[in-house]
Amino acid sequence: MRKLTFILFWVLGMLLTTVNAQIVDTTIAHQFNNYLTNNLQEKIYMHTDKDSYLAGEMIWFKLYTVEAYTNRRINLSKIAYVELLDSENKAVLQAKIVMEGGNGNGYFYLPLSLRSGNFVLRTYTNWMKNFDVNYFFHKQLTIYNTLKADPPAIPSATITTPAIQFFPEGGNLVSGLISKIAFKAVDASGKPLQFKGAIIDSRNDTLVRFSPQQFGLGSFYFKPQDHMNYSICIQPMAGKPFYTTLPKVFAVGTVMSIKADRDSVLKISIQDNQHQDQYGILFVHSGRKVVFSKRITAIDIATGISISKDLLGDGITHFTLFNTDLEPICERLYFKKPNSLLAVTISAKQKEFSTREKIALFINQTQQGKPIATDFSIAVYQADSVEHLNDITSSLWLTSELKGKIDYPEWYLKNAASEATDLLMLTHGWRRFEWKHILKEPSGNLLYQPEIVGQIISGQISGPTQRSSLASSSVYLSIPGKNYSFYTTPIGNDGNFIFFTKYFYGRKKIIVQTDPRVDSLGKITLRSPYVSQFSDYRLPTFHNNYEAQKLIDRSVAMQVHNAFNANQLKRETTVSIDTTVFYYKADKSYLLDDYVRFPKMEEVLREYVFEVSIIKRNKNYYLNTFDIGSQKFLESSPLILVDGLPLFDDGNALMMKDPKTIKKLAIVASRYANGNDKFEGILDLQTYAGDLNGTSISKHALQLDYEGLQINRAFYAPMYDGDVSVLTRLADFRSTLFWSPNNTTKNDGKATISFFSSDFEGNYVVVVQSLSPNGGTGTGYANFKVLKKN
Repeated sequence: MRKLTFILFWVLGMLLTTVNAQIVDTTIAHQFNNYLTNNLQEKIYMHTDKDSYLAGEMIWFKLYTVEAYTNRRINLSKIAYVELLDSENKAVLQAKIVMEGGNGNGYFYLPLSLRSGNFVLRTYTNWMKNFDVNYFFHKQLTIYNTLKADPPAIPSATITTPAIQFFPEGGNLVSGLISKIAFKAVDASGKPLQFKGAIIDSRNDTLVRFSPQQFGLGSFYFKPQDHMNYSICIQPMAGKPFYTTLPKVFAVGTVMSIKADRDSVLKISIQDNQHQDQYGILFVHSGRKVVFSKRITAIDIATGISISKDLLGDGITHFTLFNTDLEPICERLYFKKPNSLLAVTISAKQKEFSTREKIALFINQTQQGKPIATDFSIAVYQADSVEHLNDITSSLWLTSELKGKIDYPEWYLKNAASEATDLLMLTHGWRRFEWKHILKEPSGNLLYQPEIVGQIISGQISGPTQRSSLASSSVYLSIPGKNYSFYTTPIGNDGNFIFFTKYFYGRKKIIVQTDPRVDSLGKITLRSPYVSQFSDYRLPTFHNNYEAQKLIDRSVAMQVHNAFNANQLKRETTVSIDTTVFYYKADKSYLLDDYVRFPKMEEVLREYVFEVSIIKRNKNYYLNTFDIGSQKFLESSPLILVDGLPLFDDGNALMMKDPKTIKKLAIVASRYANGNDKFEGILDLQTYAGDLNGTSISKHALQLDYEGLQINRAFYAPMYDGDVSVLTRLADFRSTLFWSPNNTTKNDGKATISFFSSDFEGNYVVVVQSLSPNGGTGTGYANFKVLKKN
């Protein structure tokens, strides 16, 4: 009878610990879902036309913005920031890229002043600045400058020693409990280290021997004791041995481990040496999906918990064990290979082409064997020996969700066994939030807002200005021009202000000022939209491994290409500019050339601008506009603008203007509200060139050249169809034959891409990066040769 009771008790325990559709505890799940609902997160993937460049070449890139947990396209941020950083995290190049429908594309011209070396491309949105900089997209590039000597070798005194890090499964080592300890080892240049290691106790006994598997990663099992001192001896395959230590061993605590019990089941084991009566909660989530949430019992500790892999989402699943105070004490990541990736095939009718021959590539894309419509970018470039593959699948599924630099991430999705991928989870694990922000701290306002219309320009007013005097006042932003922009925004109690602007492109002069009648002493500063914090992404030491003759040939080809096609390479795409003024429509407009040209502005207004009255008292002018609604003149002076620059007086500055410099005068003949500002009409004057034409600017105003959105350039690829008598006389030494960021497959999953080869012979690589509407990702590769035409 006792045996039967035990069996029933054991079966009941297994039924309770095997996950089904029912989630047992919702305490954490509720707060987790609430956090995700209120903290939408983006992530970006960048496809560049190649991975190594010469100074003098162009980097072409495409940006894909997706929702962080589902990889589905998201159309939140309309601007992305792209930076090229050197090995010291100094920004070499920066650009602001327009995003439409989650897509954006741009370029960087690599100046000849750059030295050879490894660089990082990183990109992010204003909204992403609310979260850890490790969420930003990072990509390593190698740049060679054949016109400058390579940088000197790093002196040996600054070269770091080999290093090894240990990562106990679940988080901590606990005395008397067996733990799986993963490790990652790198050499002095940051590359994976091959070695033999051993754990030695205080009695000089060797307890465990270990060595890495792939890419310097490995693991071993160990049962530590808190009263024992341990040292670890590392003997590199090349180099001197060195010693290190294990992480701290805790006297009491909990250890959580995960093993694949069967092909379709994971076994979660929990060890505890505290002998407590109550246990916490095991919470499991895959992205936004809560897989499992259950209070742990003594039976769970004794027998473990089984979870079907079928319940896990694709990609990374987080297992977190909380104590009874809802504090996370153990955490573990598990990776499930996505089963709905896109299959991308690229084919051509032949494998070899002549120079200047038309090449047609046939793209076919499927998902789980069925054709699918996708958005894809394609690059065709001459292959070299220093490839740093970075595909959209490994980026969105792995590197964007793990901490630190990962060597050959695409390998884990293509060839790696589950054990190798598990080591990656143990050594690079992290999460996109901190549990204290979900369970302990109330959710506060995020500092950075999404740029859903155009650029956000922010700054602060500081100095002797009294905060109380600014609390109800405004700051004004003017971007003069033929199609000027004018914005007003309130000043916060802390002196901060934010302008929500529309799109403006290229470098523009901007003027920021307060009304000197309210504040004439405050100092205005603008904040850089670029982030000054940096991730723990580390570049390897630069080594010029490029074959010298090939590098020279490529450099000569680049210089010839730039010389013969300078005008084509600088050709910019057409930009759609919103010419609507902020007040949308004037009640009356005057083209001054249609009227008698009087020598003074006072005469112009008095003679034929009947919507404006002029009063002169004690040599001062006061203007009023006629309200067409009430059929009365308004009480105070209107807002007076010249090319978008406000004149902060009642009319004196306007009377000093030479009317011959004014092309147009527009009038809003009624009260107008713009945010918190209310104007008694608007008098809008535009000069012929939109350049203010001598209009005086307050000495307290902030004037600067401000970089707007990048005006994109069109990739130049000559077409040799038809009469080519002129084109054939020009050299064509393109190493990048084709770049097209915005392409689609139809519902049949097919697309055809055509272009011409150049005079540059060699092996060429075709790379396609693709994203489907449901978050499916895929990469396709193909190769062909270009041979000299007989």
